[in-house]
Amino acid sequence: MDTNMLIELIVINSNYPWDLLLLADPSKKAIEKYLYESDCYVARCNEITIGSAVIKTKGSTVFELMNMNIAVFQHIKIEGVFNIKKVSMQIIDTFFIQAYRLQ
Repeated sequence: MDTNMLIELIVINSNYPWDLLLLADPSKKAIEKYLYESDCYVARCNEITIGSAVIKTKGSTVFELMNMNIAVFQHIKIEGVFNIKKVSMQIIDTFFIQAYRLQ
């Protein structure tokens, strides 16, 4: 996988990737029902956001994937470097590593 990809947790509300989040849910209002009680991760490659995931903690060992998207234009642009599965799994792996460290 390209070493330029970075997965990071969004900690400032104004930095949410609304364009990607709105691909999975019909409205900002629907997303806001779970977003602020969840962890939002973004995948960036060369400073470009290429994916996002919102994961809600439901218990000490139970988590729910509320929203996940990979930017479509990036599939074509960087084909062969990333694919949907790789980016998605990297985001989820990062979440679980961080969640495990907090226990």
